[in-house]
Amino acid sequence: MTIKDFLNITPEEMVRMDMQQRRSLVDEMSKKANRRLDKLDELFFVAPAMSSRLDEEGNIKYFSSDYKNFNQLGNELKNLQKFLSNKTSTTAGARNSARRIYAKVMNSTMKETSINDVASAFESSPDKMNIFWSAYNKVLEANPGIITTKDNNIAGQFTSGQVQQMVYEVYLKNKEATSDDIWYQAQQVLMDEYEPPKNPGENPFTFTRHG
Repeated sequence: MTIKDFLNITPEEMVRMDMQQRRSLVDEMSKKANRRLDKLDELFFVAPAMSSRLDEEGNIKYFSSDYKNFNQLGNELKNLQKFLSNKTSTTAGARNSARRIYAKVMNSTMKETSINDVASAFESSPDKMNIFWSAYNKVLEANPGIITTKDNNIAGQFTSGQVQQMVYEVYLKNKEATSDDIWYQAQQVLMDEYEPPKNPGENPFTFTRHG
C-alpha cells in the first residue's frame, strides 16, 4: 500500500479492520514511517514531525505493532497517519519548514534563503533559532490536531503557516524571552485572540491584546 492510499483510509474503515488486518497494516506503514524518522535524525535540527517521536531523553520512539492489543493497534494507525501526513516528516519538507522559519526570524524571504543559511544560523546563533523553533514545536505538542492541511473555517484548526506566523508575532515582541515564555504567550493568543475567519485562508489571529 502506498502512503497516499494509507492516508485516505477513513476512521470508519479502520474500525472495521480485524486484529490481523490492523497488525499487518501497522507493520507495513511502520517500515515507511521509521525510514523517515531515520532520515530526519540525520538533520542538524529537530523537525516538528520528529519532535513528537522523541522520548524525554531524546531517543526516537519508533512505530511498531509489538505488544499492542486491538485498541492500541488502532491508536498506532492514527499516529502513523498523523506522522506521515505531516509535511515535515520528510527531509525535504523539514528543510523547507526550517527555511521558512529562518526567513521569518531573520526578516528575509524564502527565495533569499537556502538550507545552508539555516545551518549557518544554527551554528552561529543556536539560541535565537532554537528558541523560535522550540516554541513552535511546544505549541503543536500542547494542541494536538491544531494543524490542518488546507485552509478552512473550522474553529481550532489552522494551517502550519498561520501557526508559525502567530508564534513569530509573539517572538517579535519578546525577543529576549525563553522558548517557554514565548510558548506560554502563544497559548494565550490561541485562547484569547482567536477570531473565526470570515473567508477561507484568512489569518484567524489578531494580536490586539498583548501589544
